[in-house]
Parts: sequence; C-alpha cells; structure tokens
Amino acid sequence: MPRESTRQAARQEATRTGMEIQVRQDERAVWVALSGILDHDGVAALAGRVFVAHNVRFDWSFVDAELRRNRGLSLDGPRLCTVKMSRRLIHGLTSHALDHVTAHFNLDNGSRHRAAGDALVTAEILRRLLAMAVGQGANTLDDLEQLLSRRTR
Repeated sequence: MPRESTRQAARQEATRTGMEIQVRQDERAVWVALSGILDHDGVAALAGRVFVAHNVRFDWSFVDAELRRNRGLSLDGPRLCTVKMSRRLIHGLTSHALDHVTAHFNLDNGSRHRAAGDALVTAEILRRLLAMAVGQGANTLDDLEQLLSRRTR
C-alpha cells in the first residue's frame, strides 16, 4: 500500500474512532505542560533543579524536542533516572519497569500510563530510592551520581 493511502486510511480510522480528537487534546496538553516549564520570559522554571523521571533519557528527549519545536529552547541541567537508581539499589527484580518497581514498594498507581499518575508514583519511588542511597552514603547529588556510576562485580 503506498505511503499516502496508508496515511489517509489511518486518518480516516482515527477520525472514525475519535483518536484525532484525543491527539489534538494531547497536543494542547503538551503545550500547556511546556508552558508550565517556562516562566513568562521563556526562561526554564527547571533552572537550578534536577529533572527526574523513570527512564529519564526518554522523557528528557521528548520534553526537549517539544521545547525546541514550540519555543526554540533547549533543556539543560542535571538529570536523575529512577530506572538507573532502582537497578543499582534494588536487587532481585526481574524488571525495573515502572510497574515492577511500583509493586516492589507496594505502591498503587491508579492512573497508570497517565502523566499525573506516573509522575506521582515516580516521586514516591524517588523518595524511597533516595533513602536507600543515603543508607549507602550518598548525601549529595554528586555522591548519588558516583554511587550510580560505580561498576558492579
């Protein structure tokens, strides 16, 4: 099937199922979220803060790409990945995906795969992982980065 007819079929299906409306709402939500990252002068509200996510590389690249596309700005600053932290600090998990780490800590994420639900549970996971890292002597961000970069045997 030629590429254009594939796109047209996808558009028709999206319109039929209401997905197009959701995509437009999601695009607006992204714009609103990006506006929250910036102050009124377009300066990053993240300045001086650590960007934290479960799989930070993915979230960072997504937010950075949207900021570049919509505002011509780029993210900069320290990042912290709760996947990397869980791999270093929690032993015996078969997977360090958000669902597995959530279950490990016996947390509830009633809004899985929704931005707010995942962000809230990630914040609680971060709090618990930081307590574990402090137990291993990581009292500063530099200490934590050193702990996370150590090779395991």
